[in-house]
Amino acid sequence: MLSQWWLDKTYLEWRLNLPIYYNPALVFPRQSYRDFNGQIQFAANFIHGVLLYRSLIDNNQIPIDRFGSDPLCMDQYKKVLGICRIPAKTIDRLHLYNKNGHRHVAVFYRNNVYRLPVYDDQGNKLSADVIYNYLKKLADLKESDEKQTLIGHLTADERQLWAPIYEQLSSIPENKNFFDTINDSLFVLCLDESYQSSNDNITKEDNKRSVGLNFLHGGGTKNNTANRWFDKTIQIIVGPNGYSGLNYEHSLAEGGIITTLVDYALDYCKTAEPLVHTNEPSLLSKCRIVIPKEVEQSIIESEKRVNKFIENCDLIVHKYPEYGKDFAKQNKLSIDAIIQVALQVAYFRSVLK
Repeated sequence: MLSQWWLDKTYLEWRLNLPIYYNPALVFPRQSYRDFNGQIQFAANFIHGVLLYRSLIDNNQIPIDRFGSDPLCMDQYKKVLGICRIPAKTIDRLHLYNKNGHRHVAVFYRNNVYRLPVYDDQGNKLSADVIYNYLKKLADLKESDEKQTLIGHLTADERQLWAPIYEQLSSIPENKNFFDTINDSLFVLCLDESYQSSNDNITKEDNKRSVGLNFLHGGGTKNNTANRWFDKTIQIIVGPNGYSGLNYEHSLAEGGIITTLVDYALDYCKTAEPLVHTNEPSLLSKCRIVIPKEVEQSIIESEKRVNKFIENCDLIVHKYPEYGKDFAKQNKLSIDAIIQVALQVAYFRSVLK
């Protein structure tokens, strides 16, 4: 368990932007789907895989992590789903996990927010088929439902600037459902439409760069940054053309815990049966937000800041073919230590040599 002083000093007191500075991003192996139907099928299977993993967590069936022969605290596993960071002027707070709640996923699509039930009224997991059929409603809404006023990019702004806007918006009674849907959700699912350079007609290197930046920060408000909620511990991002990944808020979860969950869900997707159509009415519901005129200008200014911040970030992807994590484990080497030494050597060769 993380000590509160460590949590405060290392994460919650810092006022810098969450994407790039704090939130890590992961790119999953490319999937075979190439259309929206395949996109939501993969999303439905991944969600169901996470629900299966959640059952293991709730029933204390996750193997105990160890450092050598010593058992490690498993507290972070209990908190990885359902957490959301809440902005405040001087120090953020965490909206914590409630085992009896969190029966839905918050879906971001075309900058709109939807509540997606993933458990029935008795607390039973919904099947991937049912989740898929709920998500199919989005295809019907695509032409008729306009994009929401940009709001998600606010979570990419500096914390002391995002905090007063959050306080104003969340204090409006009509916005309670909007923020409860996000804060109380198991996690956020971001369904992206497109992003620059995401097609197959550019170089392989440029495509890797574009995909990586999309999962790191969303590529600005003209792309997918407004289709994110960086305050949520886990954002599963499912994009077009088979690209998917994750962005996560780091304060309550180490990378190993997140990747274990992801590996479990991806393994489930590999063996999942083809999804079928059901006749159940979709319970997916849109969450609307009221934005007062006095807040609109602050949102526009935030958009400008966030886009400028993102423009200063670039990415070049290099593949190291010699060895990976299996080699490190076989030789009892710390993967973190290898990366730290690599960074030190790179800095020395670039600056000091």
